[in-house]
Amino acid sequence: MRSLCLLPFACCIFVVTLAVQPIAKVGGVARGLNHFLTVPVAHKTGDFPPVLANDVGVIYARSGPIVVSFLGNAITGNYGEAEDRIGRFAQQFVEYLDK
Repeated sequence: MRSLCLLPFACCIFVVTLAVQPIAKVGGVARGLNHFLTVPVAHKTGDFPPVLANDVGVIYARSGPIVVSFLGNAITGNYGEAEDRIGRFAQQFVEYLDK
């Protein structure tokens, strides 16, 4: 079986599409992957509150682009805290790579 890769032009369109998405807001506060980051992020959420919190995207860290995927399933606690955990993990990951 052979893998299929997008052409560079198609990749650019995909990233630009993600980058111009409106910031997800819960109670007026941005949540998820870009919540605690100060670098550009192109991402897409796939949420189903209160049990699923998913976020995938590209983080444009100083060390280079990072592709990430967070899939939260069967959330039983506070949903906002689950989304914040995604943002905090992304923040710590970028800080580690940008040292």
